[in-house]
Amino acid sequence: MILNVQSILPPDNTLLLLSLTWLLTLVPAIVTAEAPSAMEKTSSTDAEELASQWQRASAKYKPARTRILAEVDRQAHDGRFRPDWGSLSRYEVPEWYKDAMFGIFIHWRLYSVPAFGNEWYPREMYLAGSAVNKHHVETYGPLTKFAYKDFIPMFKAEHYDPQAWARLFKQAGAQYVVPVFEHHDGIAMYDSSLSDWTAAKMGQSAIWPAGVITYKHVDMQKDSGVLDIERGQLSEIRPSYWQTDTSVSNNSWGYIEHDTFKTPSFIVHQLVDVVSKNGNPLMNSGSAIGRHHSR
Repeated sequence: MILNVQSILPPDNTLLLLSLTWLLTLVPAIVTAEAPSAMEKTSSTDAEELASQWQRASAKYKPARTRILAEVDRQAHDGRFRPDWGSLSRYEVPEWYKDAMFGIFIHWRLYSVPAFGNEWYPREMYLAGSAVNKHHVETYGPLTKFAYKDFIPMFKAEHYDPQAWARLFKQAGAQYVVPVFEHHDGIAMYDSSLSDWTAAKMGQSAIWPAGVITYKHVDMQKDSGVLDIERGQLSEIRPSYWQTDTSVSNNSWGYIEHDTFKTPSFIVHQLVDVVSKNGNPLMNSGSAIGRHHSR
């Protein structure tokens, strides 16, 4: 999901990212125990019982899921587009995105608390013998006593300052910002009627802004969205608009301790190369932000 910064600017356009403040409130400034089952401390309950508890907790959302899927099916036949590539190829890239040229990516989530390895911490901590697994056990104890969800009360963000973020993005020249609303750790940084694991139920609420459709590799047909190349570039000009998303960090998308970063010269050359080939560079700055506001 990509936020069009220009579309939410105040009329006089004096502060490029002032209106970004409301969006950034989707990040939980203070995590509360709105969902007791989710916040309950991990115990040594066996795997079968944990799976049963999860299934019971998820079952209450089945009616809502059914209604949403029915609406999706209706829209697929009655909406602007049809569920076929011929229809989707008529997708038009928004004008604001064509003129944007530069955006900022933000990976700031629960894995910024352990700040070790990279954003795959919630997966790798359960891989016995991995570096992350060893670090987790040595630092926090066995997985049966301290699971990934036990980081939730630690994600307090007591120094979170959205206005400072907005000023920083403006100074960097960003025209749009992409906060990661949901990642592979399964916790949604927005309100949802389909899950207890949301920032709205464990912290603050969120708003979904309008965005741009992007895809990677050959996941979609050409011209049905904006091609996104992760940590890569093209060798020549591409007639259709495209985007590259990469990180100032060499090792992670989110904050980790003892990280290393690309040089300013490298980043500037990369931005120039991407824009000159009809692309938009989306530069992830989660590491720098997470350092000040995650722990």
